[in-house]
Amino acid sequence: MAWSHVICNTLTGERILPVFPSGGQWATGLNGNIGAGSHPFQTRDGSLSAATWRSLMAPWSRTLVSCWDDVPQHAGIIMGHEYNASSGMLIVSHAEFRSVFSRRLVTSGATYTPSGAFAVAGKSLRGLARAVIARYTSGIGAGFDFPVALPADEAGSESRRWPFYEFATAEDLLSEIEKADGGPDIYFRPRWSPTTGRLEWVAEIGSPTLTGPAVEWVVGAEDAAMMGVAQRTDATKTLTGIVALGKGSEQDMKLGFAGGLGTFPVWLDATRSYKSIGVATQLDARALGELRSVEKPTVQMSVRDIPAGLAFPNLRVGSRLTLLVSGDTFLDDGPRALRVIGLSGGVGETIGVQAI
Repeated sequence: MAWSHVICNTLTGERILPVFPSGGQWATGLNGNIGAGSHPFQTRDGSLSAATWRSLMAPWSRTLVSCWDDVPQHAGIIMGHEYNASSGMLIVSHAEFRSVFSRRLVTSGATYTPSGAFAVAGKSLRGLARAVIARYTSGIGAGFDFPVALPADEAGSESRRWPFYEFATAEDLLSEIEKADGGPDIYFRPRWSPTTGRLEWVAEIGSPTLTGPAVEWVVGAEDAAMMGVAQRTDATKTLTGIVALGKGSEQDMKLGFAGGLGTFPVWLDATRSYKSIGVATQLDARALGELRSVEKPTVQMSVRDIPAGLAFPNLRVGSRLTLLVSGDTFLDDGPRALRVIGLSGGVGETIGVQAI
């Protein structure tokens, strides 16, 4: 088992050509933590013409897929490249599929009307996320549509209305849904289509968290040092109360409040802006959803050097990871139940894992 790399057509998923980088690195993350990477290629091995190289590395039109044992683990849309004429080295930079959503507006010049809006009603939060993904990846045609596999629709009591005049991005919409109280995880997993064999992105929407195969590792003091186990605690975003600022100004401004969860001992408040919302109960819900994501310090575990052959195919974003820690000078002994929120790797035999 080893890494292999393929250039694909971003818009159709067609496999164009296997390629052989001399190094590189990639990262993938959950929700808005968009992974990126870069890979160097030596263009002077004589096998490809200059025109072929330029075509293979066309920004946005091409995607570099990194596979372990021919299973896609990362698919980076090519964003640009840097070529050195002295050495013939071409360094290609790429980013995950979700980077598309920050470049798709809620409306366009062809559809804009001052009173228009993108409205969705009668859905669960998962159904809302599916509706946003579907609207901004399909239904227009060449140059707009992407090969995305959507989950089943899901009815519920949620509704949203995003006015055209705000010119929000699709990323803004997805982030709002993720941050709602009970909002789902959203992840785009690359795979070879079971029907066409082409690249496609599976839109995975959690309930509310993603699930995946369970993985367990025993980590003693020596193992922790060898595998690069680390823990990072960050309380810079921790809050105990949020005031949601809605429509209006000064005394006429609509407000929503969330607090009193009792999960942190120090009083820390902040405001969030939702200027398109004028209903207090909706503002309360937005504030509570935002607060739940920051009510405690974030404690993230990372493992730097896991053999890829041990990790795959079971380890992926969404997997449940149990670390059995013993004999460490800072970490508590015993099992630590975590979920994987990010992976990273390159062309070597090890990968990195981020979990919370």
